Amino acid sequence: MWPDVARVLTDDAAREIALGRYRAMGYKPDDFARSPKARSAMCDCLSRAEDALEFRRPSDTRNRTMGAIRTVRRCLERELG
Repeated sequence: MWPDVARVLTDDAAREIALGRYRAMGYKPDDFARSPKARSAMCDCLSRAEDALEFRRPSDTRNRTMGAIRTVRRCLERELG
């Protein structure tokens, strides 16, 4: 699932927000595979990145990026139950 997270964070600002927040919460990419709490934290980080993109001027690229982030976030949420 981590490759999916990395794949959808193509937008520089979204990547900075999501990964910066994830690191600020004390997690590293390696934690994602072992810890449900780390995956849950990434759901929150992806949601924040999605929110930040929403405030940008609309564009097809922004909409595709938001959609991709939303899809991965929802998959993570379903996985976590």
